[in-house]
Amino acid sequence: MVKSTKEGKLTRIGKELAAMRNLLWHATHTSWFEYGAGSRVYHFRFPLRYQTLARDGVPIFFEKPGPSTMKPQPEFSDATVRGIVKGKIEKVIKRGYMAKVSTGLKLRSLIKYFAVPKGQDDVRMVYDGTASGLNDAVWAPSFWLPTVDSLVRALDSNSWMADRDIGEMFLNFQLHESAWPFAGVDIRPILDEEGKCTMDRWYVWVRNAMGFKSSPYNSVKMTLIAEEVILGDRLDLSNPFQWESVRVDGLNACILVTFVGDERVAGATRELTWQAGRRLAQIQSYLGIQDAARKVGECLQQPRAWAGSVVHVLPGSGVYVLTSEEKWIRMKGIVDKWLTQLEAGATELDHKEFVSDRGFLVYATQAYPDLKPYLKGFHLTAEMCRGDRDEEGWKLPENMRSEPCSVWEGDVDEAAFGHATKTEVRLYAPKDGRTPPAPRLLDDLKALQELTQLETPPMRVVRPKRMVHVFYGFADASGKGKGSTYQGYKTIQHPSGELGPLNDVVYRVGVWGSDEEGESSNYRELTNLVNDTEAEARAGNLHETELFLFTDNSTAESAFFKGSSTSKLLHALVLRETDDCSRHGWVLSGNFDGRCDGWAKYAVLLMDLDKSAVDRCPALLDWIKDWTMQPDLKPLTPEEWFVEGHGIVGGQPDGHGVWMPTHQASGKLHLWAPAPAVADAMLEELLKARHKRTDTYHVVVIPRLMAPRWRRLFLKVVDLNFDVPAGASFWPSDMYEPLWVGPGHSSALPCWWNWQGHCVKCAKSVTSLQGIFCANFSSSRGEWTACQQAWHPECYTCLGQGFFPNVAIHDEDGNEWVHQKAREKVLNSGKPGMHAVMSFQCELCWMRNLEGRDPDMSDPKDVKYVHCLRRASLDVMSSRAAGKVKTHVSLITKLLENCKALNRTPQLADRGPMPLSDPVGMGPAVDLLMRSNTSKGRINPEGTPQFDAVRKLRSTFTKLHLSSPQGCSEGSAFFGSVTKYRFTSAPTQSEFFGDFLIGCEARMGFDTRKQLYLPITVIIEQLRLVQRDAEETEDQQYARTLYKFGGLICILTAASLRGHEGFYMDLAATRKHIDKGRHGVVPQNILKRAILTEEECNNLPEICLCLLGKFKGENNERCHSIVLPNVTSSGLEVRWWIEKVVEVCESEGRTSGYAFWRDDKTPPRVMEFNALVRDYLREIQDNKPELFGPENDLSRYGTSRTYRKSSENRARRAGIKEDDIKVMNRWNVLENAKGKRPRMAMIDHYSDASRAKPRRGTDCTPSQIVGSCYLSSDPGSLHVVALPDTGWDSVSHFDNGVCFSHVPFGISKTNLHLVPLRQEMELGVDSPPAVCSIGCYVGPKLLRQFRTHFIG
Repeated sequence: MVKSTKEGKLTRIGKELAAMRNLLWHATHTSWFEYGAGSRVYHFRFPLRYQTLARDGVPIFFEKPGPSTMKPQPEFSDATVRGIVKGKIEKVIKRGYMAKVSTGLKLRSLIKYFAVPKGQDDVRMVYDGTASGLNDAVWAPSFWLPTVDSLVRALDSNSWMADRDIGEMFLNFQLHESAWPFAGVDIRPILDEEGKCTMDRWYVWVRNAMGFKSSPYNSVKMTLIAEEVILGDRLDLSNPFQWESVRVDGLNACILVTFVGDERVAGATRELTWQAGRRLAQIQSYLGIQDAARKVGECLQQPRAWAGSVVHVLPGSGVYVLTSEEKWIRMKGIVDKWLTQLEAGATELDHKEFVSDRGFLVYATQAYPDLKPYLKGFHLTAEMCRGDRDEEGWKLPENMRSEPCSVWEGDVDEAAFGHATKTEVRLYAPKDGRTPPAPRLLDDLKALQELTQLETPPMRVVRPKRMVHVFYGFADASGKGKGSTYQGYKTIQHPSGELGPLNDVVYRVGVWGSDEEGESSNYRELTNLVNDTEAEARAGNLHETELFLFTDNSTAESAFFKGSSTSKLLHALVLRETDDCSRHGWVLSGNFDGRCDGWAKYAVLLMDLDKSAVDRCPALLDWIKDWTMQPDLKPLTPEEWFVEGHGIVGGQPDGHGVWMPTHQASGKLHLWAPAPAVADAMLEELLKARHKRTDTYHVVVIPRLMAPRWRRLFLKVVDLNFDVPAGASFWPSDMYEPLWVGPGHSSALPCWWNWQGHCVKCAKSVTSLQGIFCANFSSSRGEWTACQQAWHPECYTCLGQGFFPNVAIHDEDGNEWVHQKAREKVLNSGKPGMHAVMSFQCELCWMRNLEGRDPDMSDPKDVKYVHCLRRASLDVMSSRAAGKVKTHVSLITKLLENCKALNRTPQLADRGPMPLSDPVGMGPAVDLLMRSNTSKGRINPEGTPQFDAVRKLRSTFTKLHLSSPQGCSEGSAFFGSVTKYRFTSAPTQSEFFGDFLIGCEARMGFDTRKQLYLPITVIIEQLRLVQRDAEETEDQQYARTLYKFGGLICILTAASLRGHEGFYMDLAATRKHIDKGRHGVVPQNILKRAILTEEECNNLPEICLCLLGKFKGENNERCHSIVLPNVTSSGLEVRWWIEKVVEVCESEGRTSGYAFWRDDKTPPRVMEFNALVRDYLREIQDNKPELFGPENDLSRYGTSRTYRKSSENRARRAGIKEDDIKVMNRWNVLENAKGKRPRMAMIDHYSDASRAKPRRGTDCTPSQIVGSCYLSSDPGSLHVVALPDTGWDSVSHFDNGVCFSHVPFGISKTNLHLVPLRQEMELGVDSPPAVCSIGCYVGPKLLRQFRTHFIG
């Protein structure tokens, strides 16, 4: 059983065993009354889906590598404080919340801690994850917490409440191991001298620590998961949390609301509430979550404060909200303090203290919305130090601003503020710490002093007990006119005997005066509403009433609901309305959207407050099904909001009888379509569900009615939103109000060309065809949620600059290329819409594909891994020309526009989701990139290897795949006479990998160090010097080595062989045929004669070089005979050097085998002779610089390719065509004899070569003849072509069935006679050239190809 890896990390089994040992340790120190050694959650008692989270902790989202701050903890100067701190840290260590640094953990950073006074004799410990940089390296999602409204919604005039508390809230839950290296604590300052010697200095947090950014989100997530078990089976009648749509016993269901660790249970009766609290404590303890019994509150109808407010239930009256007496007194004190300073004539206020007091007032007035308008003076004063304000502190118009205005005005939506990026929020403070008061601050303070003059906090009614009647009224202002209508406000007994409102209608009409006619429509709309409500209030019609305002003016709606406005005029109107509420005893409960276009329409709207969008317009559901591609989609019912919406599909008791929920699979899509009146309750449930599960999708649709009550929650829960105006086919005009649609969490529009997201790097919005989107942007895969990763092209840049080779281009003088910067930008950044033309996935998804996990950005290895993934994607992108990509994107854009004009659905292939595998070769690409960085270069040992060496990994991976079981099963192939094509799914043969190699080569460059050629004169001089040294040395073994070296370079040049092919010289065969042609002569007048006799042909001066080995393009070792001239016209003494090699071998006692083998009969290496090559070249440089100058780099010459290249170069200078040279020197161009290669013994090779020598010439005049080509019609024979050596030293060798078209003549197809093309020079009869023999096999197919070969 493997418990840990080689790196010391625990395996799954190891983690399970470690968790169980830790659980047993905590359990043995726990009594009925206290957790003596703290606690740890019993992960195996959690729902199966969440057991890993409970055991290992919620994963930490690292945005960048963690910090490396190992600065020691400062000492405490105060001995008393040090003693208190020591006790608190020792308590944490003894409870196992901090652990000693284990051998498998490398500590990288320390969290600082300090003490803050708490009362007279105590301190509060603060662990600062921000100071170390840890909080800056991680990302923690925002999340929702319940408010007092969440509690009040479930209360009535008979409800009871009880409070409980989670002990050591954050410390109950594990800190994920990815954060351990950065959560170290230095305890040396609290140790005494003895402890410093005996105790370990370094400890590490293993629980969610205070001061760590991710702790609140992760801890609350685990409590919400535990809440599913606590609430239990809702259909179990013995469960105090049991409920249906309405409880069967007619009572309200019990609820549980938790604000971080503060829990409140509410129920219909005292007994039921107590039972619910008991179950809460029981199940929490069962799961291992501490229940702080010392903080248990009794069941009351007027309990203590919770979530910042106090809720009182008065059975005879209703439900009320107020603030605590402590906060009320402090609020009064703040108002009096600043009012006293202003009345004393203060012209400047302490900015820091003022902003702190403003924050408290905003918090304290949550229980009293009517006080919000009077905080405007505080907001304006706090912002007076900013620019772009008038003398009263109000924002200047846009066209008059020079600096961004404040984001925080107290009336800005919290959700919008949370979505603001760091670059958009500028925090200012006056340099001297003082700020001038806004002119209206004095009046606001006086109003607040009057409104807070009561000694005890007043109670605000939120749910009265009395029944009410509804009265309707309408008001509107359009153009120059205004008006309103109201139903009579008297309740009478109708003839039917029922009580109801008087049916009389009161109306007002009028026109605007000249002083108001020029104001904005927003101002006129709001003024009309305020004037009419004031008139009704003065008439006594609004006493003890609750007023709901419906308006089609969003600005008026916003101003009323928030109780404030950034506009001076609109804020004054809101203040008038609030004043009127206070003086005439009516409540402005809400301000809701709605079009006021007539009685009939408006009456329908009021009835529709309790109907969902789908109920009002069934066609809407078909539209949603269409773009979500979910044909069976149905909206969740209100009952399902609390169950299926949280992913719960049932449950069953565990082994101890505790009901455990079961959960649906990942990727489920839920449609939430609440009625506007209850949308806030629905959205709170959705926010809880999102917090727990990040692998389900949600779509929310709500008519824009009562929007102020739910807009902030809506914007918080959805990832993008849009509104559908009334008038669409699925939302007709009789719906009046727009429909708000919001795909929530990982649910974006399926059509990839409509994707919208936020750039991972800069957080600004980005659209599909203008950015780069991951193929899995809107799709979940397996247990993984949609990644929603997108970038602007300029933001998708190389990670780990300098880690990957990037060749720089320079001119001959070493100056950087003028376009080098632009080239680097292309190589290291993306292109707009690139995901439309390549299979692009983000690094997060590739880690999931390749490793089955998310990257751990605190691990340097994972960081390097992610860098390689990014580099591979960029290399693929750089393989595509920017212009071509732009053209493709432009064509897609035009296509979409045309489809829109035709109302046609575009037929564009989906971008994702991609499979959870690697079909395109990203894994091998990463391996190739790592090789390019870690391997040493051959050409430049201090640098990186060249691309040509790195790319060979592709062949290795392909061969591994083809030889695997999967590769063997892919046996289908197309093949012809020469080439075979095979089907394969090898990732390294994909288009993606091919593009990667192209981009990788462009980035790395292709710098080769090929060997150079030598002039023939230099080679002749080399051989002369070799012969000289061999004759002069007394060391016979060294002399033999020199003769072999000279013979090798001679035959490499004469036969145009690669270096290793010269070692194939077969000693026995060469000795057998060495005498033939020794005394041959060149016939006289050969250039002027048309016919040679057979005797003259047999007596040409030649020597046969016999080779035995496997040449390039062949499948096995074979015999080859090459007929060479005895001496070339350049003076290359071929026969002398071959005979000398044979003589040396005979002196060594060898007459067979390979001629160039060592004395110990082992094959030499080509590189062994390179030193000799360069030594002799250096001597020539020194003594004969006119032949080989000192400017030549000797390292570029060797036996491997130099002499073959020298032969090729000589051929080019002689006028031989480039194609012929390539064919002559590459044995992989085959001309099969009826699909087979003739196979013969060595003796047959030589015999065929002899028979193929010329029997007759061509019918040409002597002046036209340059040489003669002799052909045989036998397809299985070897042939010889004899050419006069006019300074051309290159000769070609061949094998049966191998075609070398280096024939400088045309060939007649009909009679196989040779037809010379041209002769540019006259050769004298008295100076016949030597003869160079070239072997050439001509098959039937080759005859059709020889048309224009010639020699100049």
